Amino acid sequence: MENYAPVPPFSLLFYIPFTFLKLAVAKLVFNVLGLFIFCFSLSRLIGQIKFFCLSFYFLPLIFFQPIFSNFHHGQAYLLIATLFFEFYIAFQNNKKVTVGWIVVLLFALKIFPAFIAIFLIFKKDWKSIQWMVFFSIILCVICYFAIGANTVNYYYLDVFPRLALNDITAPFYFYNQSIYTFFLNAFVAQPYLNPSPVINAPIIAVILQLLFCAFVFSMFITIILKQSFMVSFFVTVLVLFLLNKYSTVYGLIVLFPFVFLAKELPAKKSMLISIILLILCNIPIYKLQNAPLLFQYTRVWLLILLFILLISTLKTSFDLKYFFISLLIFALPSLAFYKYTNDPDLEMRPKAGVLYNFNVARDHIKLYTCLGNRDSVEYINFTALIIDSTSIEMNQAVFLPGNKAVFVNNEKLIYMTDENNGVGLYYLKVKTPRIINN
Repeated sequence: MENYAPVPPFSLLFYIPFTFLKLAVAKLVFNVLGLFIFCFSLSRLIGQIKFFCLSFYFLPLIFFQPIFSNFHHGQAYLLIATLFFEFYIAFQNNKKVTVGWIVVLLFALKIFPAFIAIFLIFKKDWKSIQWMVFFSIILCVICYFAIGANTVNYYYLDVFPRLALNDITAPFYFYNQSIYTFFLNAFVAQPYLNPSPVINAPIIAVILQLLFCAFVFSMFITIILKQSFMVSFFVTVLVLFLLNKYSTVYGLIVLFPFVFLAKELPAKKSMLISIILLILCNIPIYKLQNAPLLFQYTRVWLLILLFILLISTLKTSFDLKYFFISLLIFALPSLAFYKYTNDPDLEMRPKAGVLYNFNVARDHIKLYTCLGNRDSVEYINFTALIIDSTSIEMNQAVFLPGNKAVFVNNEKLIYMTDENNGVGLYYLKVKTPRIINN
């Protein structure tokens, strides 16, 4: 069982040609094709910028782990980086139609890179934005007819809002190297996922997240309005990564074009940036799992260091007006920390794998789980003297695993849910329903 829910519906069309091949062959073809397109586009970018230095030959070393991770997981971030290259080239050459189409493709493959469109807003490139809207409508219509309205609606109405709240994969998992996840683990208690935070005070997480986002975004506004196109574009890419709640090692490949800032910055600063990139891209995060919380998020601190180094080199001044505007923008999103609190329901989580079914017996609950291509069964002690099996039909009478529920002992409802755990990553909850007397 695999979970593709976080990926936009267009991917169902995009990956169709690879479904005719065996898994290993399809993965190899996809990786080789992505690498070829990436290298071809990188060559075009070098030609557009008219800048090359011998240190570029060390780029595969600097980005070794992100490239390897893309190959290992069959991720599409090489294509995402390619689209960033082509975005830069098209914008420089004033190709409005191409710019609009590229942003739509970014949004169709992955969500967060598409927010490069904010660059167009600050540059007041309304023509490109118009083409972006036009192509978005076309692609949406194609997906509706080719994939089906139910799938498209499910993604944009159910999955996408959860994606914005970092509820796509395990939200407390430290492999998600974002400042949001750090604050979540540091200041928000959750009985099963984070029972021992540094301080159980979600308000601290809200305030720190708000101040961090407002500061980064306000500095970004100053840079994009006052610096050259090259500097403002590449800083936009970095800011997207800093503000993103879901951050992975293979996603770091989008920082690849960042090295071209060597053309605009002093040689010593460029060398320092390259060293920071080398460390943050290749640091073995998995070895930090048992380290103190602060050290677990080393990649986050290196990304912040990179940003601070840039704004100090560019002599970017702090603008209080932009800061207060940014506070207003991020005020509501920062309240997301509270959704993990005040949940008194009993949770039953499988020890390994993803729950896809369960049965309730008199003295136990039987969990059916799946990890990769291996099914397994787990048993949890539970006394159920009275069992009333039922299926809760929702979503236009389409049965989903999360619809299954069993009412026991005339007082407890046992049901599958993926709330606050990631789309499709089910576990069991035991709730005492409220009985309303008419």
